[in-house]
This record gives sequence, structure tokens and C-alpha cells, in this order.
Amino acid sequence: MRWLALAVWFMGCLFMGGVAQAQLGTFTTYTTTWNNLTRTYSVYLPPALQPTPALVLALHGTAITTQSEPPLTACTKGMEWDATADANGFVLVCPIATYIPGSPSGRFLWDSYGLDSYFPAPPDDSGFLRSLILQMQQPTSSGGFGTDPNRTFVMGFSSGAMMTQRECIENADVVSACAIASGTLWAASQAPTVPAPSQPVSILELHGDADPTLEYCGGPWTPVPNEPALTVKASKYSSSGRWDTSTLMKRGPSLPPGSSSAAMDDRTSLWPPTPPASWSQVPASPGRPLSRSRRRTA
Repeated sequence: MRWLALAVWFMGCLFMGGVAQAQLGTFTTYTTTWNNLTRTYSVYLPPALQPTPALVLALHGTAITTQSEPPLTACTKGMEWDATADANGFVLVCPIATYIPGSPSGRFLWDSYGLDSYFPAPPDDSGFLRSLILQMQQPTSSGGFGTDPNRTFVMGFSSGAMMTQRECIENADVVSACAIASGTLWAASQAPTVPAPSQPVSILELHGDADPTLEYCGGPWTPVPNEPALTVKASKYSSSGRWDTSTLMKRGPSLPPGSSSAAMDDRTSLWPPTPPASWSQVPASPGRPLSRSRRRTA
């Protein structure tokens, strides 16, 4: 029950939102090198940090912009996770995706399943995010913030939601729960190989059933020609043997006519979605606890 309570707390934070307020804590941006690439991430520390605080990673959606203008504040000004961190005393980490040049504008895009070919070389975003999780667990004397290895949560929107699923599958040993808002498991002309997670992770999935960009039942997504329907994802999770899908496909509150696409469409929407998305998937089994030593393993 403790792990179910932790998962419910994290999922509840997704919708605390409300009126934007002045940032109370400190927001610091860092750069590091991963897989021979310069990577950027920001850390928000609330004014009153919990002892051995929880950690939340918030992954932005695709940002069509110049390389000099990364979406540094997407998880604070956009998603308002800073206010939630202030209220709950956890460490908030806002990583930035890999930049792909383009004309007239490039984009910051996550290397989720099926998108390796979009990059000159796969940037290993999954490994980058894992390295951040392990770094945050280190004491302040070693550059971390002493976060609790048993309370590490990842959420993402759109492209960030797709990457959240890859992170939770490939790094299930260091993640307690994940929340996915309007994102597919993969996007490709042919279904890529998606490994089974090493152990259970609690999942909350939100997807508007009138979303025209990442369609609820699957369909073309320019320029990616195919994506899986939510039922395909449910089947994948169930067949892995690591997911209990007995409570999947629960119907949530209905949205006003014409509003579900606006609530969840990554090109036109606002965050947080109000009211909640019309469909949610919540596996019944929460992730099991692990020892601190296991979770520190790289």
C-alpha cells in the first residue's frame, strides 16, 4: 500500500496546478557531456526541501525553435511544476532533449522508440536521464541533492511522454512511477523492438480521444507514418509479464465538445489540461521497492 500511496501522490501532483505564482525557490541550469554530446538540464529547488527528498523529472514536448533557445522553462512556466515542488518539497529536474537542425527552424526532440534515424547518431537519451537520476541521489558534497532512490518519478508531455515510456521501460530499476500525457509508445513505419521492463513500474497514461496530432487509436503522424493505438500499448505491457492491466481502459470525466484535442494536442494545447483528459490507464500493481544499493547501480 505504501507504494500505491506514493504513486497516487505523484499522479495527483499532475493536476494540482491552478493560478500561476511567483517562483519561490532556485532554478539553476547546468551543462554536462553524455555520449559525446553537450547536454543541458535545469534543477529547481523549493525553499523548504524535504529530508531525503523525492525526485521528479519533467520532460518537455517537442520544441520547434533555434538551438540558442532551448525550452528551459517548459516544466516551470509551462507545466508549473515549480509550484508543486514548493508545496511538496521535492527536487525538480528539467532535462532538455537533443537538438536537430532544420530549415527554417530545427527542434529539440527526444530519442524515443522508433526515432533513432532522426539523429546523426542516437544520443542515448535514456542513458542521459538515468545518469541524472543517479547524480541527484548523490550527497551535496558530490554534486547531488541526496534524493530518495525509492521516490523517483518521471513524467512527460507529447514527445516527452514518448521518452518517459522508454525511460521507464529501460530504467525500471531506478524509477518508481511514470506519468504519460499524450504520447505514444513508439512512432515508426514498422514497430521497433521494445524490451520488457526489468521489474514493475506504476504507470498513469492520459490521452485525449479527439487528439488530432497523436491520435488516440493510432494513425499517421507527420512525418512519422505510424504509431500504436493505446490498445497496442496495453497489450505490450500485459504481454511483458511486468504489468498488471486488470484496471486498464478506465473511462474518466467527459470533456466539453471539441475540447479534448485542445486539452492534449501538443501543438495547440495548454498545460495543465483542465479538465483532465478523457481517458486514463492505471495499472493496478505499483512498482515494488528496491534496496538503495540496487538503485545506485549504473
